[in-house]
Amino acid sequence: MARVLAIDWDGHEARCVLGSASGGKIRVVAANSAPLVNVAQGGGQSRPDVAGSLRAALGDEHPGRVTTIVGVNRASVDVMNFTLPPAKDRELAQLVHIQAARESQSLDEGAALDFLPMSESPAEPREVMAAVLPAAQRKGIEGACEGASLRAAHIVLRPLAAASLFLRTASLERPCLLVNLVADEADLTVISEGRVVFLRTVRLPEDVNEYVAAQRLSAEVTRTLVVAQQGPLAGSNVEEIYVYGGPGEHEVLVQQLELDLGLPVGTLDPFETADITGVELPPSAGRFASLLGMVLDESRSTHAMDFLHPRRPPRQPNRRRMVLVAAAAVAAIVLSCAYYYWDLLDRAIVDNRRLAQDVKLCNESLKQYSEQKRITDDIRDWRVGDVIWLDELRDLSLRMPSSRDVVLQHMTMTRGRRGGPGVIQVRGLVRDPSVVARIDRSLHDVYHSVASRRVGEQPRSEDYAWFFERLITVLPRPKSQYLAQQGAKP
Repeated sequence: MARVLAIDWDGHEARCVLGSASGGKIRVVAANSAPLVNVAQGGGQSRPDVAGSLRAALGDEHPGRVTTIVGVNRASVDVMNFTLPPAKDRELAQLVHIQAARESQSLDEGAALDFLPMSESPAEPREVMAAVLPAAQRKGIEGACEGASLRAAHIVLRPLAAASLFLRTASLERPCLLVNLVADEADLTVISEGRVVFLRTVRLPEDVNEYVAAQRLSAEVTRTLVVAQQGPLAGSNVEEIYVYGGPGEHEVLVQQLELDLGLPVGTLDPFETADITGVELPPSAGRFASLLGMVLDESRSTHAMDFLHPRRPPRQPNRRRMVLVAAAAVAAIVLSCAYYYWDLLDRAIVDNRRLAQDVKLCNESLKQYSEQKRITDDIRDWRVGDVIWLDELRDLSLRMPSSRDVVLQHMTMTRGRRGGPGVIQVRGLVRDPSVVARIDRSLHDVYHSVASRRVGEQPRSEDYAWFFERLITVLPRPKSQYLAQQGAKP
């Protein structure tokens, strides 16, 4: 098995893993790191000594003949996401280069461009993630390798290498988020259906405790999930979160993510499936996940992105160059128009959904308001057009003969509807029928009308030998009329 040396560095340290892989199994020979120091030459401005840190990380372990792979972080490249028209894989490179030339300011002479298809069907619009490694960055990487007596065979994107290790060693069924912390950076990679669909790298605050850093990273994870759900996940939700780290690493972060997001969060030791016999592993194993992914990808000759061996448009004979240039210009125009109209259509769909939701909310509010208005109208009608029943009851008691002549057994008062007359039904006993006639005369006036329903003899009682029933229709009247009558009758 050919040996592979995977290296990367950031503003704090340089890291390396020396090993080999076969049949999906990684054999680690060495895994080390060394702090990154600044040096000044000839009294000039100090700069990081990457080559010296790489030599320190390699230590006494001379790599010999190895394939050297360099991982670069997300901040070192210009990442773009395109939606291209339906196209076959062999046509994508041409389309990506045309689109990147229009959108990227980093695609100058000497820059490297590679891309990763995010969708497979050639009959549907192709989602593509493209990345440009500027010429200055590439020159700096090659210079650091040369200073450490190394020669880069591949330059790959660090988050994709960590995701590749995850995809080759983990069993996935649902969309998930992979978190890989490296120094003061965190790679956040969304994975769905066995492929990377979205990635971003965030910087974490320095010189803060792990609780503050965990809260900050949890907020960035939340933003990432929102963007991914609205974009590449097409409305689906991330259902699991994985954090690269060795035993006991990132416990505070795991607890914070579970508390804030309510999702299951697990830790993955990148060395768990590797053969590390006789190797002393450094602390913070999660930092080496992308390096192990590079070793594993090299064994299968498949790197998601390789800036030294990028996907290129197929070469065409020189005699067709003018035709291709014209076709590329037309394609660029068509792509621009298609993108413009697709964008308009997408905005229209979003606006329609928003307006439909607004209409739904308005209808619900209107329904609630209509119910409240009905109740208010009923109360208003009651107050405006109804009989004042307490005053009416007092008025009725004043009009009735004394209790020696009449005894009321039952009384029912029913209000009218919307200002209509009310109805009083009374049933009682009297000494003789003449008392009933007195009652009728006493109750009858402009506001009352009395209808006789029944009068009869009550043989079972000696004192009150007659019973009677009356139906009294009552018209609403002002309060002052009751007061006037009450003042007239003490």
